[in-house]
Amino acid sequence: MLQQQEPLPPTQRQSAIPPQTPRLDEQRPHDDHATADQGPQQQPDAAPAASVGFSRLPSLTGLRWLAAFIVFCYHVGTLGVIHSPAAGPPSRTERHWETVFSQGDIGVAFFFILSGFVLTWVAKPADSHTAFWRRRVAKIYPNHILTWAVVLGIAALWGDQVSKVVSVLNLALVQPWFYGSFHGFSIGYSVNTVSWSLGCEAFFYLCFPFVLPLLRKMNTVQLYWTAFILFGITFCCQQWQYFFFPHNPQGSFWFVYMFPPVRSLEFWLGVVTALLVRRGRWYGPGLGAATVIAVGAYYLNGTPRISGDLHTVIFDFVCCLLIAAAARADLAGTWSPWRWRPLVFLGEISFAFYLVHVELIQNVMRAWHPEGWRGMTVFLVIPALLAVAIGLAYLLYRCVEMPAMRLLRPKKKPIQG
Repeated sequence: MLQQQEPLPPTQRQSAIPPQTPRLDEQRPHDDHATADQGPQQQPDAAPAASVGFSRLPSLTGLRWLAAFIVFCYHVGTLGVIHSPAAGPPSRTERHWETVFSQGDIGVAFFFILSGFVLTWVAKPADSHTAFWRRRVAKIYPNHILTWAVVLGIAALWGDQVSKVVSVLNLALVQPWFYGSFHGFSIGYSVNTVSWSLGCEAFFYLCFPFVLPLLRKMNTVQLYWTAFILFGITFCCQQWQYFFFPHNPQGSFWFVYMFPPVRSLEFWLGVVTALLVRRGRWYGPGLGAATVIAVGAYYLNGTPRISGDLHTVIFDFVCCLLIAAAARADLAGTWSPWRWRPLVFLGEISFAFYLVHVELIQNVMRAWHPEGWRGMTVFLVIPALLAVAIGLAYLLYRCVEMPAMRLLRPKKKPIQG
């Protein structure tokens, strides 16, 4: 269970295990939200005033839940919740589920890009590196440590063998830097298998305070050229994987899927997009058109009409369009379905949901139905799994995540009179 590796996508696309995306309120105490007109107005990337809009950008939080839900459904398919016959063609239910949710790997691109966008949106030029890193640790590590310990405890109850070395690498969030296995134990997919993405986020957070000032100095044309170069490098990485790992699908998959420097390309795309939106120099479509484009790309990427080498570039592009369009809709106060309060609430607990959902599915299946469920029963099991995952996520969010952020975040300095 602990070292289970998901099926390798046939096109070597990046699979959908989304990382934690920072909330828009993480620059300040837990009940505050960063607003569009915060920060020194003389900064070249200062946000336009939003007198009639939603400067807290709730649509981005709502979109986080949409991505998390798609990822959940994607893992329902890859983990075998829907019974697949050992011989013969897949069932009709399995075929239809695959048709709708096989592209759930868009979640990983969305969350990395959104992470870069949000961190840039709430960043303040006067913020210190240590204060930024402390907020990130306060947000990520308490949930990670608890779920790490719970998963190891469950493994002990099952009688599973555990590598101490691999477990320590996972705890330190450095597992995505290592390819392959250690004495038969997978390193990347270790302990709580989804936590590899937190290792990528840790690398982003380390680099962010050093790179953002450089990007802020660029003019609009330079930022667009930077985005073009990032897209180009992303495409090249899809080709380089075969050069670096010839005849080694697992190695090439690790290179484009887990290797933090490669995954950071999406993060920096989010940073550049946020800077352009802040300056009022983003020229993408509105939310309606961006949504149609995103749905169309999601569908086409699941057909043979689009080369597998282009999937990641296309997904990255449409994620930038959708995130920027949702942010602009909030700033302008125009209609957005992602601003619905239940979606925003679910988006707030999406990090905790992400950490618990795969282990929940795996352990429920292991205890009751390792072969998955057949017929109409599966349509009762999937909502039940979703409901339990949401309940566990809410408990983790309320009992661990929020108290830890209040306790561990750097305290505001009192204003001297």
